[in-house]
Amino acid sequence: MASQKYRPSRESPVAITSWSQPWAPLWLEWEVEIRSTTRLDGWKLSQVDFEPIPTVVPPAIPPQTFRGRCPLHTGTARTLAAAIEEWLKAEEQRDKNNTGEVDDATATALQQIVGGIGYLDILTGSLDGLSVQLLGLPVDPFGVLTTRAGDSLKPPAPIDVPQLLVAGDLRLKRARLVDAFGRTLDLPVNKLHVVARDEEAGAPPALVMRPRIQRPARWLFRLVDPSLPDITPGASDTGGPAEANVDQIDPAKMINPVSGFLLPDHIDESLEVFDTAGSPLGQLMHEPFGGGVAWEIAPGRSGPADAGPGFDLDQKQRILGLMSAGMVAADARARGGKPAGPDGESALSAFLRAIDTTLWTVDTFAPLGNEHIAGLVGRPVAVVRARLRLDIDDDLDEVDLSDPAQRAKREAAYRDLADRALPVRLGELTRSDDGLLGFFVDDDYAHFHVVDKVVRDSAFDSRPGRGQFNQIGLTKQVPDVKPITHPYIVAEDELLVHPGQVVRLTLLMHPAGRVHLTSGILPRKYLQLARDWVQPGLAVMAPSARIGPVLIDPDKVRLPKISSFPKEQIWTRRINPSTWKDDPILAATQTALFPDMPSQVEEGYIRIAPNAAPESGS
Repeated sequence: MASQKYRPSRESPVAITSWSQPWAPLWLEWEVEIRSTTRLDGWKLSQVDFEPIPTVVPPAIPPQTFRGRCPLHTGTARTLAAAIEEWLKAEEQRDKNNTGEVDDATATALQQIVGGIGYLDILTGSLDGLSVQLLGLPVDPFGVLTTRAGDSLKPPAPIDVPQLLVAGDLRLKRARLVDAFGRTLDLPVNKLHVVARDEEAGAPPALVMRPRIQRPARWLFRLVDPSLPDITPGASDTGGPAEANVDQIDPAKMINPVSGFLLPDHIDESLEVFDTAGSPLGQLMHEPFGGGVAWEIAPGRSGPADAGPGFDLDQKQRILGLMSAGMVAADARARGGKPAGPDGESALSAFLRAIDTTLWTVDTFAPLGNEHIAGLVGRPVAVVRARLRLDIDDDLDEVDLSDPAQRAKREAAYRDLADRALPVRLGELTRSDDGLLGFFVDDDYAHFHVVDKVVRDSAFDSRPGRGQFNQIGLTKQVPDVKPITHPYIVAEDELLVHPGQVVRLTLLMHPAGRVHLTSGILPRKYLQLARDWVQPGLAVMAPSARIGPVLIDPDKVRLPKISSFPKEQIWTRRINPSTWKDDPILAATQTALFPDMPSQVEEGYIRIAPNAAPESGS
């Protein structure tokens, strides 16, 4: 008899499976215990968020218990898988340009994670209503309690004083699941796992609650018009300047936050100052005798030889004058009327070293390009005006404050929040696209704030004859470290800002870079200069080279031209205390020439001809 082949069972699972009621969890009921404070004692601002200070013992805080209910959903797994999938697609495009960030093995592992997450049974819930309870509002398992007044809903009436700033820890005491059929399942909170970064030791483990504001808040970090007369130190900030904007249809209506440009010259230890249009205003330099910081009016600019930094400046340029005068005053105050020693450092030298050290962390050519003369010869710095304020939205008009006692308590809570000093950091050395080089606070131009304390403590020795400017063969690839000790440089890289306080800022930025604001309280944000604000000035701005003393033929000026400048160059020098004279420069050759007239000794500047046409390809 022939053997029968094996035939698989074709019975329906319904026929062979015993019926049981399905498990469909819908709700998570929770009870938490919070120990929180409304102060920032024991917390420090780290790279992007607050971190507890291990050496500070937190004060004994009585715990508070809160209860609530939240719906469960399965969107977390899908969201995570979609985010990884989107990143992998972007990585494929980067690989086509040879700019990929991971190797093939890592990409394959990520793709396997995407496939596995789709089969995971993950339910997610949040502590709905916790923030509302911290604000002192009544809640039930379905949300905020409101009453009906006729055909409309009456705002909720507070039952407690709001906790507007919360920092501490949270511990889950009880939790249970509720399914669609009313069945419950208690969860073992002693087996709870907390993210390692936010875990606090204990049984059950606690979740670190970093400082957060419970009401909607925002940083009003804005670039503003620098031409208003509120830049005088000590002046009241009434009205406020207009915010910067770009208007390409009517450029006259554009508000440019850039007051001017600075061009550091590390070889001669000088700092040239230009207005927004790229015209030179003057330069900060060292005196030949004494070594103090002095101001000199720009070559070719009309004015007396002893004109100060604020000479003939309009309201938009006054910031440049105040900044230059502040550096001169800070240097004179630090020297106390004594000449600088051989190793003494002036305010200008400290400023240039701080700028040079910070520029090592900035990718200067990637955003700016090489179309501008100033970008090739030096590193132009934009002087930008900005304002900073923390705006917190109160709920005094959103709740029922018909009870005078409740109104008084709630208003007092918002007033008390104004005395909290919140740390803010401007700039970020770890990001190559951050172009902030330093800043001045509240029009105090006698103190220059660096981006990070590291700039002061790890500054390079980059003065003339040292570091990168040493003799050929003695130059190190990385200069030696020499900390900056001049009092003009302030290494307090964090600002303390109170809610509602207006902070006036003068930022020194790379013209095409960004400035990041990090507070921990709110997400990091950044500002960037528009090309329309900086391109016109950079297109014509060019440094002037101080030369002398040299022998000059009074009939025809022959000097070696500067190769980085356009071909049409001029020789500018003073013929009397208030008058300049310009002569075109004829390129010097190897041919021996006997001048028709006796040569004379002159000191002056090699400059680009004002009307020089741009060369082809520039």
